[in-house]
Amino acid sequence: MPEEHALLSASGSALWLHCAAGVLRSKGIKDETSAYAEEGRRAHEQAEFMIRKRIAEEVGETFKGTDPYPEFAGDVEPYVLHCVILTSFAEWVGIEQRLDFSQWVPEGFGTGDFVSIVEIPKVEDEYEIVVVDLKFGKGVKVFADTPQLRLYALGALAAHQWDYHITRVRCVIHQPRLDHVDEYTISVDELLDWAENTVKPAASRALVPNAPATPGDKQCRWCRVKTTCRERALDVLAKAESHHPLDPTTIATLLPVAEELGKWAKDLQEYALKIAVDGSTIPGHKLVEGRATRQWTAEAAEILMDYLPEEQVYSPRKLIGLTEAQKLLGGKKAAAPVLDAATVSRAGKPTLVPESDPRPPMSQTSANQFPIYED
Repeated sequence: MPEEHALLSASGSALWLHCAAGVLRSKGIKDETSAYAEEGRRAHEQAEFMIRKRIAEEVGETFKGTDPYPEFAGDVEPYVLHCVILTSFAEWVGIEQRLDFSQWVPEGFGTGDFVSIVEIPKVEDEYEIVVVDLKFGKGVKVFADTPQLRLYALGALAAHQWDYHITRVRCVIHQPRLDHVDEYTISVDELLDWAENTVKPAASRALVPNAPATPGDKQCRWCRVKTTCRERALDVLAKAESHHPLDPTTIATLLPVAEELGKWAKDLQEYALKIAVDGSTIPGHKLVEGRATRQWTAEAAEILMDYLPEEQVYSPRKLIGLTEAQKLLGGKKAAAPVLDAATVSRAGKPTLVPESDPRPPMSQTSANQFPIYED
């Protein structure tokens, strides 16, 4: 469920926790949607349907509902199973639950994918809040120590702190298409300290008109005015000072700057194109038609076979892809023995990343096997 009516929402917390100016500057500007966002929305809706249906069936009830997007059922199944197992011994469960944390953030609320309160194993009369967040993306792994999940936990704590002796919070990210689950645990005392001394002051600053902007990767990434923010532009350009000579230490300093410059330049180009298409004039630039592409019509095969033999019109059948084979063979585990025998793994090309990246470093010998000019 979208948090479209919350000015200081949990999903937008990366912005308002780090930049006081971003929220009010972005007010009234609609989020740009994308095919990935729509895919994620549908996957969440399918997961909610599956969880509610299975919970009903387990207690012998008939679930009345229509399977909304069954094509996503296989992908969200691990997340659904995770949540259903938690439900079996939970004291309270919220599915796509509105969570109000306005005690710390004015009019602040968010929608938690799955939230439960369970008794802590081997500890009598102590409970934990478990916040499980479904991430449907398959590009980058997401980790559980995020302000978004902490704010969801604050909302659940505010609603149930008098009903249960809650002493800790467990945040869980479930990213089924990457087979990735990450957990982060924090005590209630630590959570409340963060709420009072970090969240509350940041929320107050974010509601002050003409507050100063604080550019940075986390807050600028999803900011709706990142392309027109003067402070961001000046910040990025100020980091790109000239350094001589370009020794390894200097290069290490400049690599994050180059990455940030690239993101800023891409955002700027996309925004310039958008406003030009909408009718604005960009001095010194013009809109031109891109290279045309041709596509077959529905009648293409019939027309071509009037002139060519059928075997020339249709190319030889191609081997199905790995993902399709995995699904046809019954899923990742069932397909593993077959795919292990039918595939060979090739090492990925070297990629230079910050030391904070969780992947282990390559040996120099392995790295030298890849020429830097290789396509």
